[in-house]
Amino acid sequence: MIGMAAAYLSGLFFASFFTDKSETAILLFAVSVLFFVTKINHFSRYDLYTIVFSFLTAFTASTTYTLHCYYDVTDFAEQTGNFSGVVVDYEVYDGDRASYTIKGRINGLKKTKINLYTNELGADYGDTITLTDCTFKEFESDYLFDTKTWYKSRHIFLCVYEAEDIEIKYNNSALIKKLLVSFRENTIKDMCRLIGNETGGFIAGMIFGEKQYLDNNTKISLYRIGIGHIFAVSGLHVSIIASIAMFIMRKLRVNKFVSFGMINLLFLFMVIITDYPISAIRAVLMLDIMYSAPLFLRQNDSLNSIAVVVVIISVADPYIIYNSGFILSVCGTFGIAVFGKYMTEGIERKSALIFISAVCTSLAVMPASMYYFDETSVVSPFSNIIIVPVCIIAMIFGLIYIISGGFLKPALYISDFIIKIVLKISDKLALIDFTHISCINDMIPLILILSGFAVLYLYYLTESKRIISVSIAVSVVFCSLVFAISDKIRDDRMTVAVLGKGNNSVIVISYKGHSNIIDLSGHYHSAEYVRKYLSQNGTEMINAVFLTNKTASQDVIYDYELKSFRIGKRFTVNDTQIYNNRLDSLKGTDFYFDADGYGFEYINNVLSITYSDCKVTFSSAKDNEYTGGLAVYYGNITKTTTIYENSIFLDDMNNFEIILSHDGEYKIRRLSCRN
Repeated sequence: MIGMAAAYLSGLFFASFFTDKSETAILLFAVSVLFFVTKINHFSRYDLYTIVFSFLTAFTASTTYTLHCYYDVTDFAEQTGNFSGVVVDYEVYDGDRASYTIKGRINGLKKTKINLYTNELGADYGDTITLTDCTFKEFESDYLFDTKTWYKSRHIFLCVYEAEDIEIKYNNSALIKKLLVSFRENTIKDMCRLIGNETGGFIAGMIFGEKQYLDNNTKISLYRIGIGHIFAVSGLHVSIIASIAMFIMRKLRVNKFVSFGMINLLFLFMVIITDYPISAIRAVLMLDIMYSAPLFLRQNDSLNSIAVVVVIISVADPYIIYNSGFILSVCGTFGIAVFGKYMTEGIERKSALIFISAVCTSLAVMPASMYYFDETSVVSPFSNIIIVPVCIIAMIFGLIYIISGGFLKPALYISDFIIKIVLKISDKLALIDFTHISCINDMIPLILILSGFAVLYLYYLTESKRIISVSIAVSVVFCSLVFAISDKIRDDRMTVAVLGKGNNSVIVISYKGHSNIIDLSGHYHSAEYVRKYLSQNGTEMINAVFLTNKTASQDVIYDYELKSFRIGKRFTVNDTQIYNNRLDSLKGTDFYFDADGYGFEYINNVLSITYSDCKVTFSSAKDNEYTGGLAVYYGNITKTTTIYENSIFLDDMNNFEIILSHDGEYKIRRLSCRN
């Protein structure tokens, strides 16, 4: 079963991510390693047949689904047609805008799900929406977020922004789901009303997995200290509730088969009320196996249970490999239930047992965390030992408030008091550099993943705890050296990042671990791009933020988005020192900045950056002038715009780095959500 699960996941992985001819060599290398491992471990012919069959089955299933489901649907992209289906999910935004996930048929033929972005229609779950003469589009991933993969993991491949006619048929259906969703939303609103959005959103995240109520800076702080997983309804939540329920039923002397049935009803309710998160489904299936083992006089094995669950979920969904929640959940469970259990076997001292288990869990999750979140926590073992239990206490008091129907308000106030302390601690710790490491180049996640596989390979060869411990230590030292060298290389080079959406532009100049930010367009999303870029590159310090457009509103936005960074208070404006963070006075004002090794100036709406023999200028496309070096133009291109040879227009390109060298050479690197 373990070999089958590993082979099946590998088949899905290679079918999903290794599609180019150049990557065939990697597949052949992986097969060679597998063959070598089977020979070393003396696998039987039956085992080998099982592994090969599982791999080929998964590869074929994923490829077939891609050809006959994904491509068949995306072939309708950029085409105009009709669509009719039932609302299975929706979300309402500010400004009376909404998105509706509709399950139905394109032109009455191809069955699929789409996302409709439009004004709020008042449609609810189970209602029918019919679109006439709509244009289907594929999702586009942006530097901020890998939208395409996120929706792909949910089997939604197309979206619609406009239609000639939208007809709604209000059906009296999906009553149970409406009731549960209404209960969840009303409960969250009541908590936020009583104790505020910050702590109310925190408790809602722990109980219902609803992270959209959380402040972005709060999420960054909690992930940096390694406790962001408490907002994914998974084994922690399921096991706590199951343990309480089993304790009560044992005290009431309920028959074990009846108890098992009641626990499953409770599990089903949890999965539905939390909107079917894959981490909760994985946890429920594992606990089901654990609780059912004694009923059939069997002994539960953690690794085998993980393997069974992986096979069940991945067979049911060939695109599960794209789901970050599934990958993180499996890694975390393997770390605590298998790796941690193995490394602590024979250890009697409770404190050592808890700490080693926490370290093993953090190591297991680290590669996936680095890949999906651009950074990973170094202090997570300590946070999970000290802070998570405190959060669990707050969650229990929150549950008491909910179960009482909102009658026991003191329980919610106790939870509020605890969460406020946790938030203050997390905000302070997140600003300390050594608490987390950032994904400063593409090689870091790959090296972490390969190091993990190397440790697993040594386990298969020897099963010696001493050798495994040494290999882990060597891997940590090696990864630390790679990170330190990459960090040094990054700090020693001069980079100019051009960020934004469309033809809007914000510039981030980075050198020697410090950054300066110049917002040229004043777009309301610019600060989000800056936060993403700085987090990804592990920036230690922001010297200054210069705003040149819509400064009053942008000042508030930057203050919010960059809350988790240290920002210097020194600004050079017309050779005058300003000792505050407010830049309202900069609107239409020329300024210059003279730093160690480079300088920049903003004169007559033209930004010029000088580094050794390199010069980069940024100006509006409508009145562009070429003054030498590399020229970047933002804004709309008109008929009178001159196209120079050594120039870049943001209509064609955005979100990229310009790496400058002393000899006057430029290197341009595209940025993506995976950089």
